[in-house]
Amino acid sequence: MALTSAQSSELETRLDTLGKEVRHQIREAVPQMAGQSFTDLAGTVYDTGDESVASMLEEFSHTLLDRYMRELRQIETARRRLADGEINECIECGDDIGYKRLHVHPVATRCIHCQTRHERTFAGDAAPRL
Repeated sequence: MALTSAQSSELETRLDTLGKEVRHQIREAVPQMAGQSFTDLAGTVYDTGDESVASMLEEFSHTLLDRYMRELRQIETARRRLADGEINECIECGDDIGYKRLHVHPVATRCIHCQTRHERTFAGDAAPRL
């Protein structure tokens, strides 16, 4: 079912808001990450425990930044899908995603049935469950 112009406009506004929030989170996180060197985190005289914590904090910072970048890519993909009139089409089965779902999660690319199947198949594993 095609979205109304009001629904499309609302989704565009939601995507704008999400993009601003993610960019704000990046602006908040990057200066902290840039100011933290391994030596600052572990100290100049450190033991293996300090080294472990410092490594974990560095990895966490990189993981967080990766997450923000992935969210920005999802938002841009949703913008393209909206512009092309495809935002409400499931990428797996082609059925309608539904405006209510898109309103709550505007970067959704699957209908609820396909998303449920996807999560059951790939949840927590690098490889699909058989």
